[in-house]
Amino acid sequence: MKSFVLTLPPALEKQIDFFEKMLYWMIDSSLCWALRHAKFYVHKSEMTLVGSCLKYLKTYMKDYEGENIKAPKEIEDILINVSLFCVVWSIGAAMEEVSRKKFKLFIIDLIQGNKDLVEKYDLGLDLLFPHEPRLVRVSIPEKSSIFELCYEKQKGIWIDWT
Repeated sequence: MKSFVLTLPPALEKQIDFFEKMLYWMIDSSLCWALRHAKFYVHKSEMTLVGSCLKYLKTYMKDYEGENIKAPKEIEDILINVSLFCVVWSIGAAMEEVSRKKFKLFIIDLIQGNKDLVEKYDLGLDLLFPHEPRLVRVSIPEKSSIFELCYEKQKGIWIDWT
């Protein structure tokens, strides 16, 4: 992920450290949960799952490329939400339906900063990086499946796309 954040457009230079830490937190935790608790339609390697996530993220970063482009003041919230969307549609999308429902519960615990996340989901031995609970500003509608939502970054909201 270090090499990925170093390719961010100049408009996001000030967010490199924040973005890198957030990606490690979100991707490492989600990947550990998935490999320990989820069933996949087709087994995917860790590298493939993370690679897919970073490719999706790259498409979102194109909006900040070019000269004289400035990041909006709410860029950190945008990066968190876009990253979550990409985690869901890379790691989560490869899962069987039953695992997806459990993944949503894990994601909710993750973004709500559950202090017992590592113990609750038995992730301790699999994490590559120390897990630090973070409460992030993500407003996923409770009754929706995260697989029925899309993050609309211009409006800063999650919308149903079904």
